Amino acid sequence: MLDLAARPVSYDPNAPSEPRRWLTETETAGERRALQWEQHSGISILPPHHLIRVAARGGAVALFLVWEGEAPPWLRPVLEVLAELLALPENWNSYGAQRISQAAVRAAVLLLRDVMSDTAPVPQVVPTSPGGVQLEWHTGGIDLEVSIHPSGDAFVLFEDLRTGEEWEGRLPEKRADLAAALVELAQRA
Repeated sequence: MLDLAARPVSYDPNAPSEPRRWLTETETAGERRALQWEQHSGISILPPHHLIRVAARGGAVALFLVWEGEAPPWLRPVLEVLAELLALPENWNSYGAQRISQAAVRAAVLLLRDVMSDTAPVPQVVPTSPGGVQLEWHTGGIDLEVSIHPSGDAFVLFEDLRTGEEWEGRLPEKRADLAAALVELAQRA
């Protein structure tokens, strides 16, 4: 089970001077403890669920994630960067870059959930100017990059400098290859 949301503040649609915005750290302090884990379990036969909340610096954006079972070590660092990226304004690079899309962030978390082991190295997470995110690993002679477009569509590039192997392709067609590459990365890290 995975539920991910960037939480907007409620507003009165009849008040045009009050635009939709993201909750700040202060506004969410009473609801959730910042950057802490809370364990929830429903019916006892279900695995425990963890509610993870990560806020961007300054509290401009808060990500809420429900994760089934124990969270892997790479999850919190990735979520922290993704929250920061969601807080970027339009034109964040001064060359007309778009805001980072929630669809790209959601696709990144879902993809990592599906292909990353607990021992896989933490990816570098960077914004792309069209509003997507890129996940990168450059470890042990392997260069692996996953570009996630604002729509959530993804493309992967792989190069193993030790063996000379190279491949690229769209996800989900290359999902098994991506998972295997991450296993190899974990072994070389």
